[in-house]
Amino acid sequence: MLSFFKNERVKSTVKVWKALVKLNEFLQKDFITFIQSQSVIDVSNWQFINEPLHILETESVNMDFILYDFAKNEIFINTLQIEVNKLLDLLREYLKDNSKGLNSINLQINSLRRKYFLKLNEFRNLAESYTNEKYELNMN
Repeated sequence: MLSFFKNERVKSTVKVWKALVKLNEFLQKDFITFIQSQSVIDVSNWQFINEPLHILETESVNMDFILYDFAKNEIFINTLQIEVNKLLDLLREYLKDNSKGLNSINLQINSLRRKYFLKLNEFRNLAESYTNEKYELNMN
């Protein structure tokens, strides 16, 4: 019986891990193109963030609370939400006065990518210590 719960805990953590890695790949490879293609910036429709957040919430029942808490608070709230809000402020400022240039926007995108990647690695280390599994980060 105990191994059933451990297996479910590991399965849930793996699902969340895969969703977080997929988000990282999007941020690294497709995020700038995505931003450039938007005529209206509506964060509520950003499925690349909403989807992993939904997976996290769905799997939270089976995960170790410390892993859920780290992913929710450190990754989504303290990193993504803050960094995306900074980016949105810069984009709004640029739309009002595009003479300000794109350098600050590019710097903020790089900051978002870097900080997310650091938190992703922290989550991996935490997940490995709680589940005794290895979590790979494939960057193709």
